Amino acid sequence: MTQRRRSSARRLSYGGEARAVAPRAPDERTLHINDLPDALLIEIFRQLAQLPPVTTDEEQALYARGVLPFRTFEYPGEVHPGLRAYPFLAQVCRHWRGVLESREALPALWQDLVVDFAHELITGVHVPVRWSDVRPSDEEFREAFAAVRLQSHRVVDFVRERHQVLRRLTLTNSEGYWADDGEFVAVASKHTFNLGTLGILLGMLSQLQELSIVHCNDLFSSGSPLSTIAMLRGLRSLTLEDLQCRIYREPLAELGRLTQLTALAVNSTQRHGVFVFGIDCIPDTWKQLGNLRSLELRGNALLESLPDWLPGALPHLESLDVSACSRLDLRSITAWTQLTTLSLQAMDLVWGAAPPRLLTQAQQHGIVARVKQLPDLSPLRRLAALNLADNNLAEVPPWLLKMSGLEVLDLSGNFFLECQQPLNQLQTFKRLRWLDMRAVHVEADTSYWSPPKCTTMQNIAAVAKLLRRRNRHVRVMYDTS
Repeated sequence: MTQRRRSSARRLSYGGEARAVAPRAPDERTLHINDLPDALLIEIFRQLAQLPPVTTDEEQALYARGVLPFRTFEYPGEVHPGLRAYPFLAQVCRHWRGVLESREALPALWQDLVVDFAHELITGVHVPVRWSDVRPSDEEFREAFAAVRLQSHRVVDFVRERHQVLRRLTLTNSEGYWADDGEFVAVASKHTFNLGTLGILLGMLSQLQELSIVHCNDLFSSGSPLSTIAMLRGLRSLTLEDLQCRIYREPLAELGRLTQLTALAVNSTQRHGVFVFGIDCIPDTWKQLGNLRSLELRGNALLESLPDWLPGALPHLESLDVSACSRLDLRSITAWTQLTTLSLQAMDLVWGAAPPRLLTQAQQHGIVARVKQLPDLSPLRRLAALNLADNNLAEVPPWLLKMSGLEVLDLSGNFFLECQQPLNQLQTFKRLRWLDMRAVHVEADTSYWSPPKCTTMQNIAAVAKLLRRRNRHVRVMYDTS
Protein backbone atom coordinates (compact mmCIF):
# COMPACT_ATOMS: atom_id res chain seq x y z
CA MET A 1 0.00 0.00 0.00
CA THR A 2 2.81 2.36 0.82
CA GLN A 3 4.54 1.80 -2.51
CA ARG A 4 1.26 2.14 -4.37
CA ARG A 5 0.48 5.43 -2.56
CA ARG A 6 3.89 6.84 -3.45
CA SER A 7 3.73 5.70 -7.09
CA SER A 8 3.51 8.51 -9.61
CA ALA A 9 1.13 6.40 -11.75
CA ARG A 10 -2.47 6.43 -10.59
CA ARG A 11 -4.93 3.62 -11.24
CA LEU A 12 -8.48 4.63 -11.98
CA SER A 13 -11.52 2.40 -12.28
CA TYR A 14 -13.56 3.01 -15.43
CA GLY A 15 -16.22 0.80 -17.00
CA GLY A 16 -15.57 -2.04 -14.57
CA GLU A 17 -11.87 -2.45 -15.39
CA ALA A 18 -8.76 -0.74 -14.17
CA ARG A 19 -6.41 1.10 -16.45
CA ALA A 20 -3.06 2.74 -15.83
CA VAL A 21 -2.80 6.50 -16.32
CA ALA A 22 0.52 7.91 -17.38
CA PRO A 23 1.92 10.58 -15.07
CA ARG A 24 1.49 14.16 -16.22
CA ALA A 25 4.55 16.14 -17.15
CA PRO A 26 5.44 18.53 -14.35
CA ASP A 27 4.36 22.10 -14.91
CA GLU A 28 7.44 24.30 -14.90
CA ARG A 29 5.38 27.08 -13.35
CA THR A 30 4.44 24.92 -10.35
CA LEU A 31 6.75 25.11 -7.35
CA HIS A 32 6.33 23.04 -4.19
CA ILE A 33 7.23 24.71 -0.90
CA ASN A 34 9.94 22.11 -0.28
CA ASP A 35 11.57 23.13 -3.56
CA LEU A 36 12.22 26.62 -2.20
CA PRO A 37 15.75 27.56 -1.16
CA ASP A 38 16.29 27.26 2.57
CA ALA A 39 16.90 31.00 2.83
CA LEU A 40 13.46 31.73 1.36
CA LEU A 41 11.80 29.15 3.62
CA ILE A 42 13.43 30.79 6.64
CA GLU A 43 12.06 34.14 5.48
CA ILE A 44 8.55 32.63 5.32
CA PHE A 45 8.94 31.40 8.90
CA ARG A 46 10.18 34.85 9.94
CA GLN A 47 7.11 36.48 8.43
CA LEU A 48 4.88 33.98 10.24
CA ALA A 49 6.37 35.18 13.53
CA GLN A 50 5.27 38.74 12.77
CA LEU A 51 1.74 38.07 11.53
CA PRO A 52 -0.83 38.07 14.35
CA PRO A 53 -3.27 35.13 14.35
CA VAL A 54 -6.33 37.20 13.44
CA THR A 55 -9.14 36.88 10.95
CA THR A 56 -11.15 40.10 11.30
CA ASP A 57 -10.46 43.83 11.36
CA GLU A 58 -11.71 43.96 14.95
CA GLU A 59 -9.16 41.35 16.03
CA GLN A 60 -6.42 43.09 14.06
CA ALA A 61 -7.00 46.20 16.17
CA LEU A 62 -6.02 44.25 19.29
CA TYR A 63 -2.50 43.61 18.02
CA ALA A 64 -1.65 46.94 16.45
CA ARG A 65 -2.08 50.59 17.25
CA GLY A 66 -2.98 51.32 13.65
CA VAL A 67 -1.69 54.75 12.71
CA LEU A 68 -1.75 55.98 16.30
CA PRO A 69 1.48 56.85 18.13
CA PHE A 70 -0.19 56.20 21.50
CA ARG A 71 -2.21 53.40 23.06
CA THR A 72 -5.99 53.49 23.29
CA PHE A 73 -8.58 51.05 24.58
CA GLU A 74 -9.35 50.17 20.95
CA TYR A 75 -5.69 49.70 20.03
CA PRO A 76 -4.11 48.25 23.20
CA GLY A 77 -1.24 46.50 21.43
CA GLU A 78 -1.78 42.90 22.56
CA VAL A 79 1.28 40.65 22.63
CA HIS A 80 1.52 38.14 19.79
CA PRO A 81 3.36 34.87 20.64
CA GLY A 82 5.64 35.21 17.62
CA LEU A 83 7.04 32.02 16.12
CA ARG A 84 5.96 30.12 19.25
CA ALA A 85 2.42 30.56 17.92
CA TYR A 86 3.31 27.73 15.51
CA PRO A 87 4.99 25.19 17.83
CA PHE A 88 4.54 22.20 15.52
CA LEU A 89 6.36 23.49 12.44
CA ALA A 90 9.27 21.15 13.10
CA GLN A 91 6.89 18.17 13.06
CA VAL A 92 5.60 18.83 9.55
CA CYS A 93 8.54 17.10 7.86
CA ARG A 94 12.24 16.39 8.29
CA HIS A 95 13.15 19.15 5.85
CA TRP A 96 11.38 21.80 7.91
CA ARG A 97 12.94 20.49 11.10
CA GLY A 98 16.37 20.68 9.51
CA VAL A 99 15.79 24.24 8.33
CA LEU A 100 14.46 25.38 11.72
CA GLU A 101 17.45 23.85 13.52
CA SER A 102 20.03 25.14 11.05
CA ARG A 103 22.70 27.65 11.99
CA GLU A 104 21.33 30.14 9.45
CA ALA A 105 17.88 30.11 11.06
CA LEU A 106 19.14 31.08 14.51
CA PRO A 107 19.80 34.82 13.91
CA ALA A 108 16.95 35.12 11.41
CA LEU A 109 14.21 33.68 13.63
CA TRP A 110 15.24 34.14 17.24
CA GLN A 111 16.32 37.73 17.77
CA ASP A 112 12.79 38.12 19.17
CA LEU A 113 11.24 35.68 21.64
CA VAL A 114 7.82 35.83 23.28
CA VAL A 115 7.24 33.44 26.17
CA ASP A 116 3.46 33.43 26.62
CA PHE A 117 2.96 31.06 29.54
CA ALA A 118 -0.76 30.68 28.90
CA HIS A 119 -0.13 29.89 25.24
CA GLU A 120 2.60 27.38 26.12
CA LEU A 121 0.31 25.58 28.58
CA ILE A 122 -2.53 25.41 26.07
CA THR A 123 -0.09 24.14 23.46
CA GLY A 124 1.10 21.55 25.98
CA VAL A 125 -2.36 20.01 25.87
CA HIS A 126 -1.55 18.86 22.33
CA VAL A 127 1.85 17.31 23.12
CA PRO A 128 2.08 14.62 21.95
CA VAL A 129 -0.21 15.68 19.12
CA ARG A 130 -3.47 14.00 20.09
CA TRP A 131 -5.79 15.96 17.86
CA SER A 132 -3.97 16.63 14.62
CA ASP A 133 -7.05 17.47 12.55
CA VAL A 134 -9.93 17.09 15.03
CA ARG A 135 -10.79 19.81 17.51
CA PRO A 136 -11.04 18.37 21.06
CA SER A 137 -14.34 18.66 22.85
CA ASP A 138 -14.61 21.08 25.76
CA GLU A 139 -14.57 18.19 28.20
CA GLU A 140 -11.46 16.65 26.60
CA PHE A 141 -9.68 20.00 26.65
CA ARG A 142 -10.54 20.71 30.31
CA GLU A 143 -9.31 17.27 31.35
CA ALA A 144 -6.05 17.62 29.44
CA PHE A 145 -5.47 21.23 30.57
CA ALA A 146 -5.94 20.26 34.23
CA ALA A 147 -3.02 17.84 33.93
CA VAL A 148 -0.60 19.93 31.88
CA ARG A 149 2.40 21.60 33.56
CA LEU A 150 5.29 23.77 32.39
CA GLN A 151 8.68 23.27 34.03
CA SER A 152 10.85 26.36 34.23
CA HIS A 153 13.97 24.51 33.04
CA ARG A 154 12.33 24.08 29.63
CA VAL A 155 12.09 27.85 29.27
CA VAL A 156 15.65 28.34 30.51
CA ASP A 157 17.04 25.66 28.17
CA PHE A 158 15.16 27.12 25.20
CA VAL A 159 16.60 30.58 25.88
CA ARG A 160 20.11 29.21 26.54
CA GLU A 161 20.22 27.70 23.04
CA ARG A 162 19.43 31.11 21.55
CA HIS A 163 21.00 33.56 24.01
CA GLN A 164 23.78 34.65 21.64
CA VAL A 165 21.31 36.10 19.10
CA LEU A 166 18.38 37.00 21.38
CA ARG A 167 17.90 40.77 21.58
CA ARG A 168 14.21 41.24 22.44
CA LEU A 169 12.39 39.20 25.10
CA THR A 170 8.76 39.31 26.21
CA LEU A 171 7.34 37.39 29.17
CA THR A 172 3.56 37.45 29.39
CA ASN A 173 0.53 35.84 31.04
CA SER A 174 2.40 33.96 33.76
CA GLU A 175 -0.47 34.60 36.18
CA GLY A 176 -3.33 33.73 33.83
CA TYR A 177 -5.37 34.74 30.82
CA TRP A 178 -8.91 35.71 29.86
CA ALA A 179 -10.71 32.88 28.09
CA ASP A 180 -13.11 33.34 25.18
CA ASP A 181 -16.07 33.08 27.57
CA GLY A 182 -14.82 36.06 29.57
CA GLU A 183 -13.64 34.02 32.55
CA PHE A 184 -10.16 34.48 33.99
CA VAL A 185 -8.09 31.28 33.97
CA ALA A 186 -5.31 31.28 36.59
CA VAL A 187 -2.13 29.46 35.56
CA ALA A 188 0.40 30.58 38.19
CA SER A 189 0.19 27.17 39.87
CA LYS A 190 0.71 25.33 36.58
CA HIS A 191 4.32 26.41 36.01
CA THR A 192 7.47 26.67 38.13
CA PHE A 193 8.79 29.92 36.67
CA ASN A 194 9.46 32.39 39.49
CA LEU A 195 11.61 35.34 40.48
CA GLY A 196 14.69 33.14 40.85
CA THR A 197 14.18 31.65 37.40
CA LEU A 198 13.87 35.14 35.97
CA GLY A 199 17.26 36.00 37.49
CA ILE A 200 18.85 32.93 35.87
CA LEU A 201 17.24 33.81 32.55
CA LEU A 202 18.35 37.43 32.51
CA GLY A 203 21.82 36.45 33.68
CA MET A 204 22.35 34.74 30.32
CA LEU A 205 21.17 37.74 28.29
CA SER A 206 23.79 40.42 28.81
CA GLN A 207 23.24 41.63 25.22
CA LEU A 208 19.47 42.01 25.58
CA GLN A 209 18.17 45.31 24.17
CA GLU A 210 14.42 45.14 24.84
CA LEU A 211 12.53 43.51 27.72
CA SER A 212 8.77 43.41 28.25
CA ILE A 213 7.02 41.84 31.24
CA VAL A 214 3.27 41.88 30.71
CA HIS A 215 0.59 40.53 33.04
CA CYS A 216 3.10 38.70 35.23
CA ASN A 217 2.19 39.96 38.70
CA ASP A 218 3.00 36.58 40.25
CA LEU A 219 6.67 37.32 39.54
CA PHE A 220 6.38 40.38 41.82
CA SER A 221 4.64 38.55 44.67
CA SER A 222 7.86 37.34 46.33
CA GLY A 223 9.87 40.51 45.75
CA SER A 224 10.81 42.99 43.08
CA PRO A 225 12.70 41.92 39.94
CA LEU A 226 13.78 45.49 39.20
CA SER A 227 17.24 45.12 40.77
CA THR A 228 17.85 42.08 38.55
CA ILE A 229 16.55 43.90 35.49
CA ALA A 230 18.84 46.85 36.28
CA MET A 231 21.85 44.58 35.67
CA LEU A 232 21.06 44.64 31.93
CA ARG A 233 23.05 47.82 31.33
CA GLY A 234 22.66 47.64 27.54
CA LEU A 235 18.86 47.66 27.72
CA ARG A 236 17.24 50.17 25.35
CA SER A 237 13.57 49.49 26.07
CA LEU A 238 11.81 48.27 29.24
CA THR A 239 8.07 47.66 29.57
CA LEU A 240 6.29 46.63 32.77
CA GLU A 241 2.64 46.30 31.80
CA ASP A 242 -0.62 45.55 33.62
CA LEU A 243 0.86 45.88 37.11
CA GLN A 244 -1.55 45.04 39.92
CA CYS A 245 0.88 45.54 42.77
CA ARG A 246 2.71 48.40 44.45
CA ILE A 247 6.12 49.43 43.13
CA TYR A 248 7.91 51.32 45.89
CA ARG A 249 10.53 54.03 45.59
CA GLU A 250 13.58 51.88 46.49
CA PRO A 251 13.23 49.20 43.78
CA LEU A 252 12.02 51.81 41.30
CA ALA A 253 15.21 53.78 41.89
CA GLU A 254 17.22 50.80 40.58
CA LEU A 255 16.04 51.62 37.06
CA GLY A 256 18.22 54.72 37.16
CA ARG A 257 21.16 52.46 36.36
CA LEU A 258 19.74 51.74 32.90
CA THR A 259 21.28 54.84 31.38
CA GLN A 260 20.93 53.58 27.79
CA LEU A 261 17.12 53.38 27.95
CA THR A 262 15.27 55.20 25.20
CA ALA A 263 11.80 53.83 26.08
CA LEU A 264 10.39 53.12 29.54
CA ALA A 265 6.87 52.00 30.44
CA VAL A 266 5.66 51.32 33.99
CA ASN A 267 1.91 50.86 33.54
CA SER A 268 -0.59 49.80 36.17
CA THR A 269 -4.13 48.47 35.90
CA GLN A 270 -6.71 49.72 38.37
CA ARG A 271 -9.55 47.48 39.49
CA HIS A 272 -12.83 48.71 41.00
CA GLY A 273 -11.38 52.11 41.89
CA VAL A 274 -9.04 50.77 44.57
CA PHE A 275 -5.91 52.90 44.18
CA VAL A 276 -3.26 50.60 45.61
CA PHE A 277 -1.32 49.64 42.48
CA GLY A 278 1.65 50.99 40.60
CA ILE A 279 4.03 53.80 41.53
CA ASP A 280 3.46 56.89 43.67
CA CYS A 281 6.62 58.88 42.90
CA ILE A 282 9.48 59.43 40.46
CA PRO A 283 12.82 58.68 42.19
CA ASP A 284 15.75 61.09 41.91
CA THR A 285 17.87 58.42 40.21
CA TRP A 286 15.79 58.88 37.06
CA LYS A 287 17.81 62.03 36.46
CA GLN A 288 20.33 59.65 34.87
CA LEU A 289 17.86 58.53 32.17
CA GLY A 290 18.77 61.38 29.85
CA ASN A 291 18.43 59.25 26.70
CA LEU A 292 14.71 58.57 27.19
CA ARG A 293 12.53 59.42 24.20
CA SER A 294 9.33 57.70 25.35
CA LEU A 295 7.86 57.46 28.87
CA GLU A 296 4.61 55.66 29.73
CA LEU A 297 3.14 55.84 33.24
CA ARG A 298 -0.43 54.76 32.49
CA GLY A 299 -2.85 53.88 35.27
CA ASN A 300 -0.69 54.93 38.21
CA ALA A 301 -3.50 56.55 40.20
CA LEU A 302 -1.25 57.00 43.26
CA LEU A 303 1.08 59.29 41.30
CA GLU A 304 0.23 62.86 42.29
CA SER A 305 2.96 64.94 40.67
CA LEU A 306 5.92 64.90 38.30
CA PRO A 307 9.14 66.39 39.70
CA ASP A 308 10.03 69.89 38.53
CA TRP A 309 13.47 68.64 37.47
CA LEU A 310 12.08 65.92 35.18
CA PRO A 311 11.67 67.96 31.93
CA GLY A 312 15.24 69.22 32.19
CA ALA A 313 16.61 65.78 33.06
CA LEU A 314 14.93 64.21 30.01
CA PRO A 315 15.79 66.68 27.22
CA HIS A 316 15.19 64.14 24.43
CA LEU A 317 11.76 62.98 25.62
CA GLU A 318 9.26 63.16 22.75
CA SER A 319 6.37 60.98 23.94
CA LEU A 320 4.66 61.12 27.35
CA ASP A 321 1.65 59.00 28.37
CA VAL A 322 0.12 59.57 31.81
CA SER A 323 -3.37 58.33 30.94
CA ALA A 324 -5.58 57.21 33.84
CA CYS A 325 -3.25 58.83 36.40
CA SER A 326 -6.34 60.36 37.98
CA ARG A 327 -4.56 62.15 40.84
CA LEU A 328 -1.74 63.62 38.78
CA ASP A 329 -1.31 67.40 38.89
CA LEU A 330 -0.99 68.57 35.27
CA ARG A 331 -0.10 72.20 35.90
CA SER A 332 3.57 71.55 35.10
CA ILE A 333 2.84 69.69 31.87
CA THR A 334 3.40 72.84 29.78
CA ALA A 335 7.09 72.74 30.74
CA TRP A 336 7.54 69.74 28.42
CA THR A 337 7.94 71.87 25.32
CA GLN A 338 9.94 69.16 23.51
CA LEU A 339 6.98 66.74 23.38
CA THR A 340 5.56 65.59 20.05
CA THR A 341 3.11 63.03 21.52
CA LEU A 342 1.01 63.50 24.67
CA SER A 343 -1.65 61.13 25.99
CA LEU A 344 -4.04 62.31 28.73
CA GLN A 345 -6.77 59.70 28.35
CA ALA A 346 -9.30 58.94 31.12
CA MET A 347 -8.16 61.61 33.60
CA ASP A 348 -11.55 63.25 34.41
CA LEU A 349 -10.41 66.42 32.63
CA VAL A 350 -12.64 69.45 32.12
CA TRP A 351 -12.10 72.85 30.54
CA GLY A 352 -13.74 75.56 32.57
CA ALA A 353 -16.76 74.58 34.66
CA ALA A 354 -17.77 70.96 35.16
CA PRO A 355 -20.57 69.83 32.82
CA PRO A 356 -23.98 70.25 34.52
CA ARG A 357 -25.07 66.78 33.40
CA LEU A 358 -22.00 65.29 35.12
CA LEU A 359 -22.87 67.04 38.39
CA THR A 360 -26.48 65.90 38.12
CA GLN A 361 -25.51 62.29 37.51
CA ALA A 362 -23.07 62.34 40.43
CA GLN A 363 -25.73 63.77 42.72
CA GLN A 364 -28.23 61.12 41.66
CA HIS A 365 -25.75 58.38 42.56
CA GLY A 366 -24.71 60.04 45.81
CA ILE A 367 -21.06 60.50 44.81
CA VAL A 368 -18.74 63.43 44.33
CA ALA A 369 -17.99 64.33 40.72
CA ARG A 370 -14.26 63.98 40.16
CA VAL A 371 -12.97 66.62 37.80
CA LYS A 372 -9.59 68.13 37.05
CA GLN A 373 -8.72 71.16 34.97
CA LEU A 374 -7.04 70.63 31.61
CA PRO A 375 -4.28 73.22 31.27
CA ASP A 376 -3.76 75.27 28.13
CA LEU A 377 -1.44 73.11 26.00
CA SER A 378 -0.74 75.71 23.33
CA PRO A 379 2.86 76.25 24.62
CA LEU A 380 3.61 72.71 23.38
CA ARG A 381 4.28 73.93 19.84
CA ARG A 382 5.95 70.72 18.67
CA LEU A 383 2.96 68.56 19.60
CA ALA A 384 1.85 66.35 16.69
CA ALA A 385 -0.36 63.79 18.48
CA LEU A 386 -2.76 64.53 21.35
CA ASN A 387 -5.01 62.03 23.11
CA LEU A 388 -7.79 63.57 25.23
CA ALA A 389 -10.19 60.63 24.96
CA ASP A 390 -12.54 59.48 27.74
CA ASN A 391 -12.54 62.72 29.73
CA ASN A 392 -15.32 65.10 30.82
CA LEU A 393 -14.84 67.94 28.36
CA ALA A 394 -18.02 69.91 27.67
CA GLU A 395 -16.56 71.91 24.79
CA VAL A 396 -13.54 71.93 22.52
CA PRO A 397 -11.03 74.24 24.23
CA PRO A 398 -10.48 77.35 22.06
CA TRP A 399 -6.70 77.03 22.22
CA LEU A 400 -6.96 73.49 20.81
CA LEU A 401 -8.41 74.85 17.57
CA LYS A 402 -5.24 76.90 17.11
CA MET A 403 -2.78 73.96 17.38
CA SER A 404 -2.51 73.59 13.62
CA GLY A 405 0.56 71.36 13.80
CA LEU A 406 -1.46 68.39 15.08
CA GLU A 407 -1.50 65.23 12.97
CA VAL A 408 -3.52 63.03 15.34
CA LEU A 409 -6.30 64.24 17.66
CA ASP A 410 -8.48 61.92 19.74
CA LEU A 411 -11.50 63.44 21.51
CA SER A 412 -13.61 60.27 21.58
CA GLY A 413 -15.46 59.19 24.69
CA ASN A 414 -16.06 62.73 25.99
CA PHE A 415 -19.74 62.04 26.62
CA PHE A 416 -20.56 65.64 27.56
CA LEU A 417 -18.71 67.29 24.67
CA GLU A 418 -20.95 69.59 22.61
CA CYS A 419 -19.98 71.43 19.43
CA GLN A 420 -22.55 74.19 19.12
CA GLN A 421 -20.21 76.30 16.99
CA PRO A 422 -18.64 75.26 13.65
CA LEU A 423 -15.22 73.61 13.80
CA ASN A 424 -13.97 75.21 10.59
CA GLN A 425 -10.62 76.07 12.19
CA LEU A 426 -9.67 72.40 11.86
CA GLN A 427 -9.44 72.73 8.08
CA THR A 428 -6.30 74.82 8.64
CA PHE A 429 -4.62 71.77 10.19
CA LYS A 430 -2.58 70.90 7.10
CA ARG A 431 -1.00 67.79 8.64
CA LEU A 432 -4.09 66.32 10.28
CA ARG A 433 -4.59 62.68 9.26
CA TRP A 434 -6.62 61.24 12.16
CA LEU A 435 -9.54 62.83 14.02
CA ASP A 436 -11.65 60.72 16.37
CA MET A 437 -14.88 62.25 17.68
CA ARG A 438 -16.91 59.14 18.40
CA ALA A 439 -19.09 58.91 21.51
CA VAL A 440 -19.38 62.66 22.08
CA HIS A 441 -22.55 64.46 23.19
CA VAL A 442 -24.04 61.19 24.44
CA GLU A 443 -27.64 61.52 25.65
CA ALA A 444 -29.67 59.22 27.85
CA ASP A 445 -32.52 58.96 25.36
CA THR A 446 -31.14 57.23 22.27
CA SER A 447 -34.47 57.01 20.44
CA TYR A 448 -33.97 60.45 18.90
CA TRP A 449 -31.46 63.31 18.76
CA SER A 450 -32.24 66.51 20.59
CA PRO A 451 -31.73 69.81 18.69
CA PRO A 452 -28.40 70.52 20.49
CA LYS A 453 -27.08 67.09 19.55
CA CYS A 454 -28.22 67.57 15.97
CA THR A 455 -26.17 70.76 15.88
CA THR A 456 -23.14 68.95 17.31
CA MET A 457 -23.30 66.17 14.75
CA GLN A 458 -23.92 68.59 11.87
CA ASN A 459 -20.82 70.58 12.79
CA ILE A 460 -18.70 67.43 13.07
CA ALA A 461 -19.98 66.10 9.74
CA ALA A 462 -19.31 69.46 8.10
CA VAL A 463 -15.69 69.63 9.22
CA ALA A 464 -15.20 65.98 8.22
CA LYS A 465 -16.35 66.87 4.71
CA LEU A 466 -14.00 69.85 4.57
CA LEU A 467 -11.03 67.77 5.72
CA ARG A 468 -11.70 64.95 3.28
CA ARG A 469 -12.13 67.39 0.43
CA ARG A 470 -8.68 68.75 1.14
CA ASN A 471 -7.09 65.32 1.70
CA ARG A 472 -8.97 62.14 0.86
CA HIS A 473 -6.61 60.10 3.04
CA VAL A 474 -7.51 61.87 6.28
CA ARG A 475 -9.53 59.66 8.63
CA VAL A 476 -12.38 61.30 10.54
CA MET A 477 -14.48 59.08 12.81
CA TYR A 478 -17.81 60.06 14.33
CA ASP A 479 -21.16 58.45 15.13
CA THR A 480 -23.90 58.47 12.53
CA SER A 481 -26.65 56.84 14.57
